[in-house]
Amino acid sequence: MSEVLKIENLTKHYINNQEEIEVLNNINLSVYESETISIQGISGVGKTTLLNLIGGFDSPTDGKIYIDNEDITVMNETELAHLRNRKIGYIFQSFYLLEELNILENIILPALKLGTSKTEAIERGYQISKFIGIEKRLKHYPSEISGGEKQRAAIARAIINNPKIICADEPTGNLDSKHKGIISDLLFSIVENNKQTLILVTHEEDLAKKCKARYLIENCSLIKN
Repeated sequence: MSEVLKIENLTKHYINNQEEIEVLNNINLSVYESETISIQGISGVGKTTLLNLIGGFDSPTDGKIYIDNEDITVMNETELAHLRNRKIGYIFQSFYLLEELNILENIILPALKLGTSKTEAIERGYQISKFIGIEKRLKHYPSEISGGEKQRAAIARAIINNPKIICADEPTGNLDSKHKGIISDLLFSIVENNKQTLILVTHEEDLAKKCKARYLIENCSLIKN
């Protein structure tokens, strides 16, 4: 299996009121094609920070991050946006659907940004929405659908470009107990069918147990769990 993510000696500090706060220190990690990993730890320990660094939404204080052998720490914002669109699907806890767009428009937006024709993007959007069970909500707007449906739409948006890596930040965190199981089963089914790599940040023990490898962030370090 090929290595799709490599992190070398990653450190992240923030400056708050002239005080330097260490969040992550000397993180090293290799993740391979089709691997599923979970990252756990108490609130505020740096889980989302690590995921944002992997996704190129934040930059490290020191160290290197390679996505599919490309060093993202030397990329500018345009290059990072293009890489994310091609290789990383990001699922946010709060969905982050655009309220002014209907569900289909939200789902196909990354495909359009990548240069896919509108006809092809819509066709792909319909196929994916049918697979994840949201095809009857495509003309609705985010304010008109349930939390579970919003998360399905967010997952569809994340996989529209068939990325190598899915980064999921607390994907069941805003759902009730019934929908937690439905969404987690759906997510793992998708990454297995598409042979994608899943990097999952979660407080949910049952969700973390589904991953092949488990990690814990503690005292600024990443520990194999």
